[in-house]
Amino acid sequence: MQKKIIVTIAVLVIIVLILGLINDLRAFVRKSLAGLYTANFGYFEIYKEVKGNLLFCAKNISADQDGSIQFLKDDFDFVHKDEVVGILSTKDGIVDILAPASGYFVKGFVNIECDNVSQLIENQKIFRFTWIESDKVLKDKPFASIVVSDLTVALPISIAKDNSLTIFINQFVKGEAKLVYNNEEYCFYEVSEFLPQILTSNGYLKILEKTVYGLKIPKNALIKKSGEYFIYIVNGNIIKDVKVAVFDYDPKFVVVKVENPDFNDFSSLIVVLTPRIFKIGDVVGNF
Repeated sequence: MQKKIIVTIAVLVIIVLILGLINDLRAFVRKSLAGLYTANFGYFEIYKEVKGNLLFCAKNISADQDGSIQFLKDDFDFVHKDEVVGILSTKDGIVDILAPASGYFVKGFVNIECDNVSQLIENQKIFRFTWIESDKVLKDKPFASIVVSDLTVALPISIAKDNSLTIFINQFVKGEAKLVYNNEEYCFYEVSEFLPQILTSNGYLKILEKTVYGLKIPKNALIKKSGEYFIYIVNGNIIKDVKVAVFDYDPKFVVVKVENPDFNDFSSLIVVLTPRIFKIGDVVGNF
């Protein structure tokens, strides 16, 4: 009888040890799979993409005969009036192509030559700029131009109403623009410096929408519950959910604003990149 009791106790001890080992193993596996990410609090600029009309005053360049052009200037080079920008080969010989004005040279032309911003605004709905890819020149047809004014961007008034904007072209180029005119449909912003990258944007720009204090995290760290977004963080050794407001940042990351004021004094949070394999309150180990 005593022997049976000892065996039973031993079996129970073994079972307890096995269960403890299983729990430790589960915690180890979860910790290994957690894919933790340390996110630092900071200020992040949030941009939104908009479609606008790019306007500028330009003087077209054309020739009085057909030919083949060899350009001596690159796009966006600054040239002076009467400076040679290209050489035209014609049936009668070689002709120097001169700049009709001082400004930025581009291998393309405008459909309307304007002398001032007022004319640009008046014609903004039909204003077009066309790039030239061929070296063939037709008589009296424009094949290049000189940009002689600052760049102006027309944005729908439903998108932009502020007196100034920050225009984001790419991660290396952004510029400031100020409101110069508005009507019932559009706001017209003059860019403070010549940004050639705008000419290659086809009118698609990003403008600064707001600055957010929060965390930049990978998109896969988000989890949606009942229509609201959360992130899972490691608090000590416990999984805790934190409600956040989400702002698009780039294809891989989002910026999130933590809505719980308890985290106002934190400098960073340990964010779980695999929230779907955890439940709130799970133990993942000490961090």
